[in-house]
Amino acid sequence: MPSLSVTDLPWPSAANRIDLIAPDFETAGQAEIEDALRAKSARSQARKHGGEWGERANALANLIDPKLQSEFPSTLASSRFFRLNRIQVCGALHQFVTEVGDGSFFRADIIKPGWACDIADLHNLNPNRLLAEFRADVLRVLPANTKNGFRNGLAPTPGDFIFAGIHGEFDPLALRYQSHLHVGGSGVYVEAIDRVRKLKGYCPTVTVRNPVRIKRTIYDLPGAITYLVKSYWPQRPFLPLGANGALKRPRRHNAQRINEPYHTDYLLWLDQWTLSDLVLLMGIRTGKNGFQFS
Repeated sequence: MPSLSVTDLPWPSAANRIDLIAPDFETAGQAEIEDALRAKSARSQARKHGGEWGERANALANLIDPKLQSEFPSTLASSRFFRLNRIQVCGALHQFVTEVGDGSFFRADIIKPGWACDIADLHNLNPNRLLAEFRADVLRVLPANTKNGFRNGLAPTPGDFIFAGIHGEFDPLALRYQSHLHVGGSGVYVEAIDRVRKLKGYCPTVTVRNPVRIKRTIYDLPGAITYLVKSYWPQRPFLPLGANGALKRPRRHNAQRINEPYHTDYLLWLDQWTLSDLVLLMGIRTGKNGFQFS
């Protein structure tokens, strides 16, 4: 019997309906309005740019347009479909953490500079490769490894897990997408992620000053869980906002919609994948009744 993916999770119970208990979760009406806006913008870009790209953009617009589709389209490029996926996955994770978690749930942001790509390379961005790379980095710091300076080994025990989701932002000045991970988990993995920052490839840069950020204390569990699976990528340029003109990104509440045609191109990239491609599980797996320890 083939293993289950996160898209096979059951619909959550009322107590775990993350869309009802999490702050700022998009409503069904908001998702429908977003799909209509995406479809209109994609059609406009299709007419403007034409060619094979324009044909794909127009086809995607017809697929996600609420006026043309009575049922939700099965593509993550649709805000309505992504919303349903978020309710399933985040609801299952909320149930898992509250019912069997040991209270050590943490959240982390992982921004590896090498995961950035220019607009021409977006469609070569493979989320499975990024997740596999991060998984290998975490495993690398777990055993006793004096070669890399880690003298005390970390050994995961039953109850320790990681859930990671891919997210990204677009810099309209550099014309670059920066992929990153939103990570949640428990147990020894918080120390493993803290050690990851010492690995080659996680060194700070001008545009990524803090590649690994960890929140060990979570006060809003529903909000933290929904943060792990975001249904859109925002636009946030690097501007001379810091001391002595240092480049900084605006605060998150100042993030904007990605400019066209780059937003439609992002949707065409997203259309290639399922949520299973954007999520990494370590120490847990999908069961018929929800998440369970592996």
